[in-house]
This record gives sequence, C-alpha cells and structure tokens, in this order.
Amino acid sequence: MKKQKFYDIQLNGQSYKIAVAHDEETRAAGLSGLERLGESKGMLFVFPELGRHTMNMRDVKFPLDFVYVNADWSVGETYSRESNSTEDVTPVEEYFFVLEVPFGAIEKTNITKGSTLSPSESLKTFSKGVKKFKHGGTFEVIGTTVYEVKETDIEKENGKLQVLNNEGEIAMNFSSGGAIFSREDTEELLKLKNSKDKEKIAKFMIEVLHRQENQKQAYVKK
Repeated sequence: MKKQKFYDIQLNGQSYKIAVAHDEETRAAGLSGLERLGESKGMLFVFPELGRHTMNMRDVKFPLDFVYVNADWSVGETYSRESNSTEDVTPVEEYFFVLEVPFGAIEKTNITKGSTLSPSESLKTFSKGVKKFKHGGTFEVIGTTVYEVKETDIEKENGKLQVLNNEGEIAMNFSSGGAIFSREDTEELLKLKNSKDKEKIAKFMIEVLHRQENQKQAYVKK
C-alpha cells in the first residue's frame, strides 16, 4: 500500500490531520490493523458514488466517532462505536464522505448536524472533484480547473524521460527537446485562456519559451 499523505482539517476550530481513503484498496483497509490512533488524527473516506455507505469496526482496535459529511463540508449525521463493535453504522441520508476520528472527538469539538468543517485547500480538491465528476477519486486543481488524476493515465513509456512527483511516482513522460511549463506558468496560461485574448496568450508562450531557451541547463547525476 502506498504511503499515506495527511491533510489538515478543522472541526470547530480544533485541528486534525487526516489521511484520505479514495480508492477501493484504501477504503477496504481503512483504520483496521492499527494499534492506536493519535488524538488529532483520522481518515476521510471518499466514495465513488452518493449513497448510504455502511461503515464497520472490523479489526479496529480503538473506538471511533463517525461523521457523515456533505460535499459542501457540512455535517449530516454523527455516530460512535466501541472497538470491535459488531454493530454497523448506516446513515439515514446519502453522502460522498465519511470522516473517522477518535472516540470523543464529536463531543470534544461540539460538532452537530449542520456544523461546517474547515478543510485545507488541498483537501478541498476532493470535494471540488466530487462536485464536478459526480464520483470520488484523486483530483488536482490547476488554476481554477479541476482535473481527475488516474493512475492508468501515466505509465512508463520506453525511450522517454520520466518526471517523478514527491512520492517517486511517474507524473509524466517527457520527450527529448520538449518544454515543460512550470505550475506557475501553467496557471497564468489558464487565466489568459479564460480571457480569450489570443494575442496575450501568444506573447506569454513566446516569453516562457524564450526564458527556457536562455536559462542555464541543469543535469541530474546518478
């Protein structure tokens, strides 16, 4: 299983760091098998469709609070279960998100139906993706546009250079002689695209390419 990335979220002003279970593998594993859960830790389950998603305590060694969350980050329903409880949790309404946090967090943070959670900008990407694509998954925001990231979209291509992300995963394949636009330049280009000013777009692209052609080359050594 891939190393989990943690995201920041606030429950009525109290900070938590949560992992995101956004695919079948991570949702199936959940928090089961862990010896303990930190006081300010948790996991957000992102489901591929809106539904009355049932949660359980199978192989979970500590009690949990369950928070069913709407796409706008408002709280819909809350539940609590003791460790290894055989009683499943099934909500009355339908949701995309379920947040699992340590037992007592609901009372500690005083969250109730209608409370609004405060996710970090990177965590908001999941809700933006769900709203646009109508299903869960992995998403990325560039400029103001949300994109769905699919692992099958990026595979190693022989004869090309692979650009890796911070986790060492392939982010893109790159041909010799090509040009890579930085994230900042890409965001600026998207803004110009939305303005539909073709002259400004052309001038900006020429400026970026000129900058790249005249910058000092850098090499990565083994």
